[in-house]
Amino acid sequence: MTIGNEVWRWNVNPVWHHHCSMVQEAVLAKEAIDDFTKYHHLRGCFYFGIGALEAFLNEQMRAFLSDKGQSEKKIFKKLRYAQLKEKRDDWPAVFCEDEINFPSQYSNIISLFNELRGEITHSKAKDHSIYKELDEADPSDLVEAISCSIVYIYEVLNRPFPYWLLGWNYVGMNGDCAYPTLSNNQNGFVWSLSNMGFSTSPGQGWLWEKENMTSVEGFVKIKTSLDSYSEDIEPLSAICRTAPRLTRRWWDRKYILERSAS
Repeated sequence: MTIGNEVWRWNVNPVWHHHCSMVQEAVLAKEAIDDFTKYHHLRGCFYFGIGALEAFLNEQMRAFLSDKGQSEKKIFKKLRYAQLKEKRDDWPAVFCEDEINFPSQYSNIISLFNELRGEITHSKAKDHSIYKELDEADPSDLVEAISCSIVYIYEVLNRPFPYWLLGWNYVGMNGDCAYPTLSNNQNGFVWSLSNMGFSTSPGQGWLWEKENMTSVEGFVKIKTSLDSYSEDIEPLSAICRTAPRLTRRWWDRKYILERSAS
């Protein structure tokens, strides 16, 4: 849809896309059977992870400045020219309108992986030591640090975090059971958890969301439950077999199609 010079689309969001790609690359890096493929997915994970954090910070600052009546020209200039360090260290206190200090474990991990990202983007070392660092890097550490940092900001803002930060996504759009699609917490995620056997009281999704999806503690609790789930995809709905399904392997079309047969 085009409104003036603006272009708007359904089923897209920069933070969602970057975060999903980070998670996907982290999984594929661990599943890689040779070093060449592993390094490919590790690089992707680093790029998308830092991209997810910056996209989120830009999104929040844009919303804050828009609410303050700033012009699009001034907003774009601020987002365009601020460095990542400024965005990460200074911006949360601005758009949260409160003093905020990220837990040190998140900040340290993000700094480490951002340095790795810088080196693999602009190689400067004389030797091949970067590959030793890649071998020692655990991409799941970056996924946790980025996800929890974003959730931490949602907690300070007293807003619910989106379900996809947990590393699961929906598939099933326009008649294609394997097409990734963006859903929501109350009318999608809470009902999916119920279909998977978790106790969520979906009829009062707003209340469950408020009690369980507004803190890092709630995030860790839900993620722990999902990590222990026996399958990688939500069961087919008994009410509507074409309904979107929650899965942690949304990129694996073959896997999804095999588990969508009637």
